[in-house]
Amino acid sequence: FGADSGMKAVADVLLAHVLYARGDLDGAARHLHGSLAHVDAYDGWLDVYAAGYETLARLAEARGDPAGVEAALARGAGTAAARHLPRLAAILR
Repeated sequence: FGADSGMKAVADVLLAHVLYARGDLDGAARHLHGSLAHVDAYDGWLDVYAAGYETLARLAEARGDPAGVEAALARGAGTAAARHLPRLAAILR
């Protein structure tokens, strides 16, 4: 991806989603950490946000961390509000 850290962050969020689906929770967490924050801070597409927040919430659920699930969903709701993405808010609900 060269110097395009934004594209790498998007790819890492999507890769984390796939790794979670394949049962690689450690790999998913490793790729999601930092990447979702970068996407949050700069730019992202609805699909990337939805995949990232779902993965973040599911990783917390897998750890038995209901507060982490709530925090992931609240973080996503904050992004949905800040970026005026009503479809993302609906997905997270």
